[in-house]
Amino acid sequence: MAYATSSCAAAYCANLISGASDFSVTTVPTQSQVNGWLSSACSIIEQFILSQNYTPPPPANSALYGVLAELSTLFATSRAEMARS
Repeated sequence: MAYATSSCAAAYCANLISGASDFSVTTVPTQSQVNGWLSSACSIIEQFILSQNYTPPPPANSALYGVLAELSTLFATSRAEMARS
């Protein structure tokens, strides 16, 4: 599970994918890589939530969920920018 999608990250770094709406198998980084970073962000976030004695994920309609989606997107976007050659 991830809080965001690769297309969310693509919206922040359209320069990497020539204005496309999402990453693909031919972009650098690939959609698979971005999805991996989104999954990593989710794991980091959920480990923190668990360490605070809460049960992840928060309800999808909560404000917290939106914040976590944004954090995940920014994490993946930063990794995508660093992956540029």
